[in-house]
This record gives sequence, structure tokens and C-alpha cells, in this order.
Amino acid sequence: MEKMLMISVGVFGVLCFLPFGDLQTTDWCKDAPDLNCWRYIDEKCIGAYEAWAREHCPYRCGYCPNKPPCVDTDTACAAYIKHDHSACSNPTTRAFMRENCRQECHLCHIPGEHSSPNTPPPGTPVPTDGLVKPAVG
Repeated sequence: MEKMLMISVGVFGVLCFLPFGDLQTTDWCKDAPDLNCWRYIDEKCIGAYEAWAREHCPYRCGYCPNKPPCVDTDTACAAYIKHDHSACSNPTTRAFMRENCRQECHLCHIPGEHSSPNTPPPGTPVPTDGLVKPAVG
């Protein structure tokens, strides 16, 4: 499913919806495709779980050089919260909200953001410009 990024531009409130696809832009450092790593609470990324998280959920847990941006990937996030004020913390909906409504729910913290990132395999080119670029395709 293609995700959209909403950008508000200028004084006139012009809105642009840009496809950004999968934000995991480092080929060698991304979450395991068979897991939905955003479903795991932050505590599953650190401490006794850090080694597992670095291997299976490095992007979500913040162990990649490129960190997940704090954006809402679902345009209805505000409506979800308006309908259910506890949507961001409700055990039934919080995993969905953590994955799709990070900005609206103020869930921008990345558990491993202050740890050293995973290192690329030998011979892997690493971008040096510091920009997070959308994945191709």
C-alpha cells in the first residue's frame, strides 16, 4: 500500500500529498518483512531485547542510520482521536496509532535513537549527505 505524506505550503494553506512509499531507505538496515515491528511496544527494542531488535526491527527501534520520520501516514489520524480520545493509548488501537499516527499521538520517540546505529556489511556504500531519501519503486 502506497502511503502519502501531507505537506502544507505557504500562507495560502496549499496542501500537497506526496507518495513516499516505504521510508526504510537503507537496503541493508530495515525491519524484517514478516514482522510488523510497529506493533511492538518501545520496551521490546531496548534492554534484554536490544540484540533481537537490532536484527529484526532495527528501523522501527532506531538502530539504522536513517531514523523513522515523525509523520502521520494516515490522513484520518485527527478524526480517530476526535472519535476516541484514548486511541493513542488504548490497547486495542495503540499499535495502529504508533505505526500510522506518530505525529498526532506525539509518539515520535525512537527507543534506540541515542544508541550507536547498526553498521553496514563490509563493502556496502553508505550515503554521506545525511538526507533521508524515499525508496524507489
